[in-house]
Amino acid sequence: MLFLPSPTCAIGRFQGLHCAEVLRGLAVCFLKEALEAVCMILWGIWQDRNEVVHKRKSRLAVSLVEGVLNLLKGFQDARSALQAAHVAAKAPTSSRAGTLKLNTDASVKLGVPLCGVGTVIRDDKGWIEPTVSKPLVGNFSPETGELIALRDGLLLATSLKLKISCGARFV
Repeated sequence: MLFLPSPTCAIGRFQGLHCAEVLRGLAVCFLKEALEAVCMILWGIWQDRNEVVHKRKSRLAVSLVEGVLNLLKGFQDARSALQAAHVAAKAPTSSRAGTLKLNTDASVKLGVPLCGVGTVIRDDKGWIEPTVSKPLVGNFSPETGELIALRDGLLLATSLKLKISCGARFV
C-alpha cells in the first residue's frame, strides 16, 4: 500500500493551504516512494503545461506518466548505487573524540573568471557542523583557489571562536 489512509490525510484538511504546506501534509499521507512518484507526476504535468503555453505539443497522459516515472527510476537507481558506495567509504572523522575537523576546497576552471570555494566543519563522528560556500569572481590558479578556501575556512573557525591546530607540515 502506497497511501496511508488516516484522518490526518482527509482532503478537506488541505483547503486554503499554500502548495508547500500541501506537500508537507502529503508527506505524512504517502510512503516515500509514492510521494516521489506524485511529485514527479506533478512536475511532468507542470512541464507539459509549459509546452502548451509555449505553443508546443502536449503529451498524452500515459506517455507523460511513463516518462517521468522512468526518469524517477533512473534517479533512484543512481541514488541507491551512490548510497551503496557511500556506505562502503568510511566517513571522514577527526582523529580524536571531541574535536572538529576543517575541510576546505576550491573549484577552478582555467580560463573562466569564476572560482567556487567552500568550507565544511565536521565533528568527531563525521556530522557536518557549519558549512559555507561562495563564488569568487576572478581568474585564479587552482593553488590560489585552495588558499582562498583555506583562508575562508580559518576565518569561519575564528569567527566561531574555535581553537585551531594544524597537523600539516606545509600549509
